[in-house]
Amino acid sequence: MWFALPCFISSTINIIFGILVYYYNSTDIANKTFRNLMLAISLWCFSVGMNYISPNEEIALRWTILGLIPSFFIPPCFAHFCFAILKKYKLLTPPLYYSSCIYLA
Repeated sequence: MWFALPCFISSTINIIFGILVYYYNSTDIANKTFRNLMLAISLWCFSVGMNYISPNEEIALRWTILGLIPSFFIPPCFAHFCFAILKKYKLLTPPLYYSSCIYLA
C-alpha cells in the first residue's frame, strides 16, 4: 500500500506542472509538447500506483497493460519536446509517433 503513495504523488505533481507550464504560454509549441510529456508520465505513474494497490493479480495485470500505453509514448513525447526547443520539430516528429503506434499494435 505504501509503495503506491509516491506514484500517486508524482502523478499529481507531473500533471499540475504540465498544466501550469501550458497555461504560462499556451501558444508555444514547446509548452504544448511539455504538457503532453507530463500527461504521458502522469498516466504511467498513476497506472503503476494502481498496480501496487490492486486487490488481486487479474486487476493488477489489467493496470499493467493499461500502463504500457502511455509508456510507449514517453520517448517520442520527450524527443518532440527536445525538437520543439531546438525548433526542428516539423519533419522529425511524425515518424516517432508512428513507430510508437506500430509497437503498441
